[in-house]
Amino acid sequence: MIIWNIEKLALKLKNNEITEKEKFIYFFIYIVLSGFVGYYTIEFASNLQRMIELLITSIITILGLLFCFNINQKGDGKVFIERYICLSLPISIRIIVYGTLLYGLYMIIALFTMSGYYDPTNDLLLDFVYTFLIQLVFYVLLYRWIRVIANNKENKNSQ
Repeated sequence: MIIWNIEKLALKLKNNEITEKEKFIYFFIYIVLSGFVGYYTIEFASNLQRMIELLITSIITILGLLFCFNINQKGDGKVFIERYICLSLPISIRIIVYGTLLYGLYMIIALFTMSGYYDPTNDLLLDFVYTFLIQLVFYVLLYRWIRVIANNKENKNSQ
């Protein structure tokens, strides 16, 4: 694995000398590191709830990536990263649209049924559950569509 010498890595990529598994390792490390950088702030360093959230979201991300990569490899084993990136856009858009509608509905119901003594915008448990559900739904949908595209044997047996 080439971490520092970008020119050497670029040449290997140009000459198709990097396997799908090696590309996945680069992608995997990038995605996991991006998650950590996105969460780390000065406020975060002293916030136990945010540390727990980071731990759980990291586990979901790592397992989701591994499951999706493995189902791709059990199929045709081709172009995992391209599939991941291309499918992520429409999956994310659907999650944003449906998630926003569901969250809006929840807020309306909570405001009308519990007004005066409950502030749904300050519900840490709801925030955790919502965050984890979004991630889980993302990886379940991604897994499903990668399995279909890769012509996975599991997919053929279930039809």
